[in-house]
Amino acid sequence: MKYFLDFEFNPNDDTTITIISLGMIKENFETLYCISNEFKEENCNKWVQKNVLPNLGGTPRISLCDMKQQVINFISDDPKPEFWGYFCAFDWVLFCQLFGGMLCLPKYYPMLCKDVEQYRDKLQVELSPNNNNHNALQDAIWTMNAYNYLDSIDNRY
Repeated sequence: MKYFLDFEFNPNDDTTITIISLGMIKENFETLYCISNEFKEENCNKWVQKNVLPNLGGTPRISLCDMKQQVINFISDDPKPEFWGYFCAFDWVLFCQLFGGMLCLPKYYPMLCKDVEQYRDKLQVELSPNNNNHNALQDAIWTMNAYNYLDSIDNRY
């Protein structure tokens, strides 16, 4: 099963980033949305305060430990999850960070996240812009839709 993911985060400095929220959607349209209670809004940079925090929604905030458990429950016993993101380098770092690092991922999780932007680049097509205002779940849904569009083009050839 394919899982499309997106994180919103605060880049603290050149070496650390803090998780704010996670959105995931399965290819069967089941969703997961989590907001961390372990970040401080006042420590977020001005861009994050203006563009991310107003779009978090009313979902209760949870610990990163609980977020990790929700991800495990969401993926459940899928023996071959396939993760996809959009410009997903930071997203994948944060996903692995939830588990304590890439080497701490559950055994059946792959050690990579596939990137929709690389897929788009390979096909040399344009995507409609993502206008979801930095909401992790809405961005994950956009990523799935972008992937499905690209896949439909790729399967024509």
